[in-house]
Amino acid sequence: MIKVVFHIHSQYSSDSISSLEKIARFCQKKNIQVVLLADHNNLAPTTIINNVKIIGNEEIQTSEGEVVGLFIKEKILPGLSLAATIKKIKDQGGLVAIPHPFNSLIRCLSGKKISWQNLIKHIKDIDLVEIFNARNFLAGDNQKALDFANQYHKTKIVASDAHLIPEIDNTYFLMENFSTPQEFLTNLATAKFYTKTGSLFHQLLSLFVKIKKLFVR
Repeated sequence: MIKVVFHIHSQYSSDSISSLEKIARFCQKKNIQVVLLADHNNLAPTTIINNVKIIGNEEIQTSEGEVVGLFIKEKILPGLSLAATIKKIKDQGGLVAIPHPFNSLIRCLSGKKISWQNLIKHIKDIDLVEIFNARNFLAGDNQKALDFANQYHKTKIVASDAHLIPEIDNTYFLMENFSTPQEFLTNLATAKFYTKTGSLFHQLLSLFVKIKKLFVR
């Protein structure tokens, strides 16, 4: 079994300053073997640092909400339709993951969440659904995601959504090792999930980082 964290943001995201080296150093201390990044509209390189495998993935802002492209090889531009983005992920042999599908805060602040109707429209192309996101403060949002995944028989995944180093191991899972996207998907079905809600302080701090990076370039 290996210890894996999913949906980690690095310096390749607009709201994080976590270098790959610092992420790897923290994960080595916590006995985490694999890090699945999900950087905003950017793709970090896949690499191994201090025996920690860091896999670059992209959290892509489509015109209808966010989607994560797992195991893709080339960056996908934001702003495309959900259908076009999904096609580009699939064309690269990647997996389609839906992050925090029912996060009330994001829906209230931006309105850019994939609607229920669009989720159903593309249900056959969705490989993974986040049933727990450590940055969801309303338990009901995670429960809705779990109910959705169960109803449509989708493979489940849990997300740290860490933008800062101390958040990384809030949520993680143990699973059998994998070497291909399909093997990851298969082995994830029997993974053991460990979840903990993060702190509001870290969310506010990452917002400060985003503002600072916006004006200091």
